[in-house]
Amino acid sequence: GQPVFNRGFGGSEVRDSTWYAGQVVVPYAPCKVFFYAGDNDLNSGRSATQVRDDVVAFVQRVHRDLPKTKVEYLSIKPSPSRAHLLPAINQANAMIKAALAKLPNTGYTDIYTPMLGADGQPDAKLFREDMLHMTPAGYAIWTKAVAPKVKCD
Repeated sequence: GQPVFNRGFGGSEVRDSTWYAGQVVVPYAPCKVFFYAGDNDLNSGRSATQVRDDVVAFVQRVHRDLPKTKVEYLSIKPSPSRAHLLPAINQANAMIKAALAKLPNTGYTDIYTPMLGADGQPDAKLFREDMLHMTPAGYAIWTKAVAPKVKCD
């Protein structure tokens, strides 16, 4: 299959990826970009509306140079350590999903819902001791959600 490149960098916010898109996305001319960001943004005080606007700006930045590249956004995960942000996370995810539905060559993957326990709360078993970073079980959920979308159309 096609090569896969991980261009993620820790602690980043959506705007960082937009700023560096010319270095971390465009040179590879990928057929598809899987984009996870937004978690740190909300934690640092940005609103759901700002995060949505930032995600749209990232998509527009990629499409400026690579209009045929599909940008697949992975929803913000429900981290137990950021339980106070769950309402904002839900709002941001819904706003981003709606915004991307209106843009060409984009997609939205919900990883939030499958990471909830039977009680509707974040499943602590999917997270390491810090309740922010994921265990292999958490990554397995992401893999299951993303795997069918990895091939280029």
